[in-house]
Amino acid sequence: MDWKSVSTDDGAGRFHIELSETDYWSSYYKTIDCFRTLFVSPQFQRCVSGYYVNSLHEFYRPRIFRLVYLTPLDMRREAEREIETFILENNFIETEHLDYPRRAPDPDTLAASYGGPKFELEFRQFLTLETQIGLDIMKANLHHAQSLLATFRWQVMRSNLNDLSVRHHLKPTFQHCSKTFCSLSPEAENSLWLGFLRLNWAHFLVLLVLGFDEKYSPGKPYSIKRINKEILGPRNVPYKIDKDWNPKIT
Repeated sequence: MDWKSVSTDDGAGRFHIELSETDYWSSYYKTIDCFRTLFVSPQFQRCVSGYYVNSLHEFYRPRIFRLVYLTPLDMRREAEREIETFILENNFIETEHLDYPRRAPDPDTLAASYGGPKFELEFRQFLTLETQIGLDIMKANLHHAQSLLATFRWQVMRSNLNDLSVRHHLKPTFQHCSKTFCSLSPEAENSLWLGFLRLNWAHFLVLLVLGFDEKYSPGKPYSIKRINKEILGPRNVPYKIDKDWNPKIT
């Protein structure tokens, strides 16, 4: 799927999938892996120009798997049917979310709270691109991706966030694990880094990979030990960051 095909004229639709009440971490990541089949299907790619996925979460767990897709208005019903069929065939349970109805109004301004209308196209393309990169790095090495985004969120984002620090932290993994990232032109790559400098945009990749996030506050970066104890521990996540972890991957 070409993230550059996303248009501000596309309509937006949403699906919300219930996660297990008891095995929610496993349920979240298994749901993502199952939906990969849909995302690469010719039928889905024919009628959907872009999409992003993440969780709607409570403090301590992912609660709902959310898919937001973009589609030309004349193909909206076809896109909706493709996703409906996939959900039924895979025995997922769709749930209604009052704040985020399945079919968004036209036009739906996704960037309303994330920079305003002048950033609408840039924001839509960023969401589509960060999702495809996120899915790539999760498939390549989930634990590394989780460690990457947890340290990005509670170390890099809390410190002197700038273009150099973002590149230094994220680029080694993106280059090693994401075909999507490696296909970017220099101009597109620069645009991606600028997106991550907007903290409320970076939130979407954190939410996809980790399944949760919390209200941002600047301050001194957390040590890995503190992230494990104060961020991951209370949420009972099924992994910890290795004490000698670093962004490079071999």
